[in-house]
Amino acid sequence: WTDTPDDAISFEPETGRLWVHVADAAALVAPDSPLDLDARARATSLYLPEAVVPMLPEAATPALGLGLGEVSPALSFALKVNAEGELTEVEVVPSLVHVQRLSYEEAETRLTEEPFRTIYALGLASEARRQRDGAMRVDMPEVSVRVRDGDVTIRTIPPLRSRDLVQYAMILAGEAAARFGTTRGIPLPFATQEPPDYVDFDDGQSQSLSAMFARRRTFRRSQYRSVPAPHSGLGLSAYAQATSPMRRYLDLVVHQQLRAYLANRPLLTPEQILERVGAVEAVL
Repeated sequence: WTDTPDDAISFEPETGRLWVHVADAAALVAPDSPLDLDARARATSLYLPEAVVPMLPEAATPALGLGLGEVSPALSFALKVNAEGELTEVEVVPSLVHVQRLSYEEAETRLTEEPFRTIYALGLASEARRQRDGAMRVDMPEVSVRVRDGDVTIRTIPPLRSRDLVQYAMILAGEAAARFGTTRGIPLPFATQEPPDYVDFDDGQSQSLSAMFARRRTFRRSQYRSVPAPHSGLGLSAYAQATSPMRRYLDLVVHQQLRAYLANRPLLTPEQILERVGAVEAVL
C-alpha cells in the first residue's frame, strides 16, 4: 500500500543472479542541486497517522516510483549468492524495468512458484549466514495507524514470509552497495553499529515478546561513517543503505555516488559525505 514504491526484485535463471532494482532518484536529484538541498534539509520522509510529508516533491513520485508507469528507471544491483548465503558477485547498472506490483498477501500465496521460491531460498541462506556471523534478530509485533477525516484505523501487520523475502533482498542490496563502493574506493555513508554490551542469558533463543523487547533495548544506536565498519545487528562487515532513495536522504547520497562512478564523473569526498551525515543527524 506504499505510495512511493522504490524497490523491486527479480531473478535471472540463466545466470542465477538475483536482481534488486531501486528507483533511480539520483538521475533526477544531482548533488547540491535545489532538489538535493531541500531533501537534505528534510533528511527523510515523515510518516504521520494523518499524512505523509515526502522527502522529495510529490511530482517526483510518478516519474520515479517503480511500477507506476509501464517502464520505470532504476539503479539495479545484480547479485550472485552461493549455497552458503555468501554474496560472491556484485554488478551495478542503470536500467529500465517493467514492474508488476503485488501485495505481500498476494506474494505469500505464490512462494512455491518461481521465481519466488528461488528468491526466498537465497534470502533464507543469506539470513542463516548472517546469523552465524552474529546478526541479532528481533521479531516485534507491527501495526499501521491511519487517521482519515477523524476516523482512526489500527491494522495489524501480519508476519508474512513474503515480508521476510523482501527484507532479505534489501539487506543483500545494502551489503552489495557497500562492497561495490569499498572495492572501488567510492566514499559512501556506511551504516555501522557497535555490538551490544550485555550478556544474553538465554543465548538469544527465547522468542517471547518480553525477551525480544529486552534484547532490543540492548542494541546500540546505528551510526554513519565515511569509511566501512561492522554492523553488528546485521552481522555484516560493511553495509550501506541503498534501497530507499526517495524516502531517506543518505540512501540518495549512496545512489549519487554510485551513479557518478558509473558515469566517470567526480565523486563527493569523504569530508563532503560527513557533512551530509551531520546535516541529516541534526534533523533526526
